[in-house]
Amino acid sequence: MFVVKPLMEDADLRAFLSPTAANEYAEAGVFQDCGCEQSEIHFVAGEVTADEAIQAVRDGRSETRAIVRRRMSAEELEVSRLDALAERELGP
Repeated sequence: MFVVKPLMEDADLRAFLSPTAANEYAEAGVFQDCGCEQSEIHFVAGEVTADEAIQAVRDGRSETRAIVRRRMSAEELEVSRLDALAERELGP
C-alpha cells in the first residue's frame, strides 16, 4: 500500500494501491486539497487496509519512497520562467 503524506501539520494522509495513483495525487491532488506543495510517498508492505497503512506511516513503520513537489500548470511555469528571466536581467 502506498500512502501520500503532505509535508504540512495536520494534513490528511491518503492510501493508494498503486504507486502511479499515489504519485498522481502527490503531484496534483495534495495542493488542491490542502495547499501543500510537497508530499512524501510511503510504502507499507503486506496485506494491510488503507487505515492500517495510514497508521503505520503515522507510527513511523513505513518506508519513504519519494518526496514529490506539486506539478505546476503551464501558466505557472511560464510565470516562473519570466520571473527568473527578469531577476537575471534586472537583479533581485
